[in-house]
Amino acid sequence: MNDSFDLKHAQEKATTLQQDRKNLPIWPYRKQLVDAVKGCDNCVIISSTGTGKSTQLPQFLLEGGFTSSGAIAISQPRRIAAITVAQRVAEELGRGPVGLGPVGYCVRFEDCSDPQRTVLRYMTDGMLLREAILDPLLKRYSVIIVDEAHERSLNTEVLLGVVLNASRNRRASFNDKSGTRSSFLKPLKIIILSATIDPNAFVQFLGPKNTRVIYMEGRQFPIKILNALQPSSDYVADAATTCIQMHKLPNCPPDRGILIFLTGEEEITRCVALIRRLYSALLSERTKRPKNGDDCKQDIAGLAVFSLFAALPQAEQLKALSYQKPGSRKVIVSTNIAETSVTIPGIRYVIDCGYGKCPNWDPVTGLESLKIRRISKSQAWQRAGRAGREASGVCLRLYTDEEYSKMPLHPSSQLLSAPFAGVLLNLFSMGVENPNQFPWLEPPRKASVQSGLELLKRLGALSAGPLESAADTAGSSGVNGINGKIAENGEQIARPLKPPSRTCSSRHWVGC
Repeated sequence: MNDSFDLKHAQEKATTLQQDRKNLPIWPYRKQLVDAVKGCDNCVIISSTGTGKSTQLPQFLLEGGFTSSGAIAISQPRRIAAITVAQRVAEELGRGPVGLGPVGYCVRFEDCSDPQRTVLRYMTDGMLLREAILDPLLKRYSVIIVDEAHERSLNTEVLLGVVLNASRNRRASFNDKSGTRSSFLKPLKIIILSATIDPNAFVQFLGPKNTRVIYMEGRQFPIKILNALQPSSDYVADAATTCIQMHKLPNCPPDRGILIFLTGEEEITRCVALIRRLYSALLSERTKRPKNGDDCKQDIAGLAVFSLFAALPQAEQLKALSYQKPGSRKVIVSTNIAETSVTIPGIRYVIDCGYGKCPNWDPVTGLESLKIRRISKSQAWQRAGRAGREASGVCLRLYTDEEYSKMPLHPSSQLLSAPFAGVLLNLFSMGVENPNQFPWLEPPRKASVQSGLELLKRLGALSAGPLESAADTAGSSGVNGINGKIAENGEQIARPLKPPSRTCSSRHWVGC
């Protein structure tokens, strides 16, 4: 009885949300998008933030019959995006909660999907990579959607090549004339989604003859951009001060939330503490002021301040996103975890410091670190887009127009600044013996490949054999002439996300 009531309630809510779906800029393109995916192997879809790409396209494909031969996987660069988008799509469909209906998600340490029921599976790119190690052809899926491809994260870079390999091999198997064609190995379709990428590189990567580019114009709500007049000497303090100044404005109702972008946990902790201190001082000042005239009506609204970063427990992350209380303003101080795909209810203002932490790895020393650097212009627009998801918004940038003009257009690939041993180990686990034969969107550095091979050999992860030196044989791509096969020890190392040490990889030898 209770289950029946819940289903009825979900269907009623889905009917209400249907009108919201129709108001999205992507809605008029639904037939064009479905026809485009049917008519070509690969699609690159570009549209502004907030058009509904992440939530609506999978539903269009579901309604278009694409799940008859397999599920649709939608990869997200971040765990919180995979979870929140899946929950939203489940609500819009109204056919059961996440994991029990047609929508599920799979993130690290949590698989909320069912092989029999789930046909729209949101997952982090890392989890899809792990699945490809066990099944390089990705036979479970009919369509792979790579969302937020502009981020160029390490997992996304490798995932693009893995998915393209799977697509080529499945098409070759499907077109095999020897009579061994398998009905479940129908061609795999690839869809790339982003608001800020240059499509030319992706078209050349996927193949110009088999790839179609679709542009969708229109933003649901306008966003006003305001840049600082002078460079900031302490953007953490400036962000906290700006937040309190906005909170005091009489024309800034408390139902309009504020999202602040900083670089890491340390800065976020400092900013949250400073905001709370300034807010307490503001309340003290107001209580000491004599109450006469209209002052009695100008009470300071409540202020709820939340942190948001990757190391925060998942429950705390979701609490920050979902918090809503009448008469209280929500302020979220976040890293770039909230930069893409995530719609935070109530956010109308964004304060952007203009910096982010980027991984940096030295192949000579083998040391990996995070360095604070200027973000790219495309990242700046992604951050600004968080203010216009539900209504018109404002983005306050704590950097000048001149500083913005010096930013790179797109972020560089993490493949060029990350340790390569884990990448090589995953490739060898999937049967890729020569990385030169693997399709790269942007080839890795020669020194990275060499260092990665040396580490794997020291760990005993590669079988004994004539592995040529990358330094001697690598060409301009950095991977020519390298061949390797994973050893039994390498298969053990490949189980974790990274091979941290020989001690961990050798635990089965000493009975640990």
